[in-house]
Amino acid sequence: MEPIHKNLLKANHYYLLTHLDISDDIDFIANLEKSKILLPTHKQTILSEKKNLKMVEIFLDILPRRGSRAFECFLEALKMTNQDYIAEKLNLCLGNPIPDSVHFNSIDTTDNRIHNHKDKSSILLINNFNFENKEHNRIGSDKDLENLKNFFVDNLHYELFDDKCYQDLKADEMNDTVKKFSNYLVDNKIEKAVVVMMSHGKNKRIAGVDDQCIDIQKLYKHLSDNTENIFKIIIFSCCRGETAALSSEGASRLNSSTDYMQVNELIQQDRFDEYVYCPRNHIPKNAVVLYSTQENYQSHRETSGTIFIQSMLSVFQRNYKQNSIREMVVNIRPEMRKLYPDYDQCPDIKEHYFGNFYL
Repeated sequence: MEPIHKNLLKANHYYLLTHLDISDDIDFIANLEKSKILLPTHKQTILSEKKNLKMVEIFLDILPRRGSRAFECFLEALKMTNQDYIAEKLNLCLGNPIPDSVHFNSIDTTDNRIHNHKDKSSILLINNFNFENKEHNRIGSDKDLENLKNFFVDNLHYELFDDKCYQDLKADEMNDTVKKFSNYLVDNKIEKAVVVMMSHGKNKRIAGVDDQCIDIQKLYKHLSDNTENIFKIIIFSCCRGETAALSSEGASRLNSSTDYMQVNELIQQDRFDEYVYCPRNHIPKNAVVLYSTQENYQSHRETSGTIFIQSMLSVFQRNYKQNSIREMVVNIRPEMRKLYPDYDQCPDIKEHYFGNFYL
């Protein structure tokens, strides 16, 4: 298997643990056995386990060692067992275009173009720059905030919620602000909304300036309350783990800032246990969620801004008039490679919406 595919499986390890279905679909293993990717002994070892989570864990340990065709055959097996959305997520992370034949899980991909700049649109901008622990200050994030405001508010004429950019919020203040914004969307019949939260983070949490964290699933819940008819773009620019996302060349010469911080010990827990005992995350309906990096990886930042936000805005500014959201987000990863070759950071894209929306 190619190194890039091995790294991709590693970056998406926890996603695959919680989404890949082996126990209820014997055809998945059968297809890989037929293509000689899995041997009968592999099949026996995997199916000897009773729980799907353990089956997937063993499978992911075997797959990278099964030759140059392993990744391609893995994607094909996903498509043949109605798990196309997993294959599509992996392709999105690689920066590959979405094929017309792909049928997303819970997503209608018909060309239902919704492109009306007169829609009532609103944006919530939250950026944590100055932390109580000064060593955690996010130098360069002010550039992200300025550029986001220029693009969405000054250029696209999105209404800026409360006529201000929220800065340096504690964890409970972040929670209250998102809840307040969600209520505002419903009360004022907003049709399109953007939420941008920029801070430190780890795992499924994002930090306030008091170094306390809020569970992202709690924010999802706020943004799900009676908002099914509102199209939402939810953007998290923060670390999701400790692994640096640097290219081999960049690792030897860069000492970049990241948006990772130690989370309060009371809420830290082992990643594996978190996925065993916690319910699956469910993003709000009619929404696309953009994470700046993959689970378990750092999100890198320079004095000119974070590499994710700057790359995302570069793609949006160049393409928003003619391309839908879905068409644009797949180009963020290639843009990051082009603008920041020293990094190997992959954005994470999750979506649950209907039609091809435009900014």
